[in-house]
Amino acid sequence: MNPVNFAAEGQLQSLLDNAAVEKKQQVSKREDELLKKACNDFETVLTKTILKEGMKNAKEMGGDEETEDGDKGSESFKEMAYEQLAEFMGKQGSLGLGRSLYESFKMKMDKTTGAHK
Repeated sequence: MNPVNFAAEGQLQSLLDNAAVEKKQQVSKREDELLKKACNDFETVLTKTILKEGMKNAKEMGGDEETEDGDKGSESFKEMAYEQLAEFMGKQGSLGLGRSLYESFKMKMDKTTGAHK
């Protein structure tokens, strides 16, 4: 009968534990990245809406006399410009909303998962 090597068994368990911790950290990091992206994407959508509404209100207040059959090309261009500006502002965190959402959600996620940083 072979004697049980408890030291080797302990080393194996230690390796398995370390691998499990590393895997959990990788999943946590990926979830964190996805949360940041979702919050920044939300800020982008909100920024675009604010820009569009602001320009619409400015046009109404300024009495811009545009015909009903307005230039569709320039409207498409304006829409693309709003979208690009909003995307840039959202990625930069210009409003700070994405960062605030991220921090709030992250804190709630950490409480539910028991993670401490």
